[in-house]
Amino acid sequence: MSETQEHGEFTVVIDSIGSASPMVSQVLSDAFQIPSELIVKVLYSTPSVLLHEIEEELATRAVELLQQLGLQVRKQSSEDPLPPTPEALDVGVYIPDAALLPQICHQITDFVGCSQQEALNLLLNEPCVVLGGVSRATAEALDNRLDAEVIVSDPKSAEYTLEVLGEDAMLLKQLQTYLDRAGISIDLKTERKIYPLAYMASQELWRRYQSTGMVKLSNHDFQRYEVVLTGVDEGKPDYKAKLVEFTGMPEEIVEEVLENLPIQVEASVNSQKIEEVVSQYTTEGLMVDTVLLEQTHHKLVVEEIQDMQKSREVLSQYIPQEELPTKIPTPWYAPVPMNDLMVRYVAAQLEAIGCEVDVEPLQA
Repeated sequence: MSETQEHGEFTVVIDSIGSASPMVSQVLSDAFQIPSELIVKVLYSTPSVLLHEIEEELATRAVELLQQLGLQVRKQSSEDPLPPTPEALDVGVYIPDAALLPQICHQITDFVGCSQQEALNLLLNEPCVVLGGVSRATAEALDNRLDAEVIVSDPKSAEYTLEVLGEDAMLLKQLQTYLDRAGISIDLKTERKIYPLAYMASQELWRRYQSTGMVKLSNHDFQRYEVVLTGVDEGKPDYKAKLVEFTGMPEEIVEEVLENLPIQVEASVNSQKIEEVVSQYTTEGLMVDTVLLEQTHHKLVVEEIQDMQKSREVLSQYIPQEELPTKIPTPWYAPVPMNDLMVRYVAAQLEAIGCEVDVEPLQA
């Protein structure tokens, strides 16, 4: 019998942060005399070992405490294999219903342990990556607690695009020389987007040229696509019913829609789901194209205002007072460009008080 078995030593394993608040890290740090930075790493890299080779009574008490705090935790014999080190993932968020932005800000704050303003700043990034270097269990815990779409990417297996910005002749020459030597076939005189790049190649390019401020690196796992209906296969008898089912459009407008193709049927689909969505449509005789959604800014257009006072109250949160609309005649064009999430959120607020709103894309 080994010494460990003889003394009945145990290991406490945290399987997931579960429903616990990030503030639990300070509680655990104080209780077990472990630096809070290490506790945070343990919580977001689950399954992970918190305590190893301790007496069973202490392990049992620790498990009970951790479960009361909302963590998913277990004890095991210290002779059992320890959980493998999980892969480090990046986690993004997309909010389909922009009206939920304040609610999701609260949820991000509760999960990450940041301020409301920091949560908003995270969500307004494009793409919105809220966590980096965390485990799949942590991503799943966030998914369970968030009223939004959670996107998970393994950065080491993802593909990337490096976009070259600006017209610095010396930089372009240096970059072209590097690309030629690296065997990356592209002519920067005619093309400024380098893709698809594997992780190592993308990181080397980013390391070399990030400081110039003239390159932008994007992970394809966070890209999004618009889906456009371009035609139908009338040999599929149920294509009209399926169009209603997939899009939620009223049955009575289907004929009019089909007479005015092409038309958008999906506003924003994540790249990891786009093949499945396209297959769903085409299998039922609905011919679709996909359009990559570029990161752009938008101009808000208020086409009809029902209540000027309420409209000004909404817009005053984002628009300088002197530039707010003063008369009912419309359309009124917002003077401040907004990113995708913010323009959808403001539009949702205005529509809730009876305004008719449109959004015009602008090149970022």
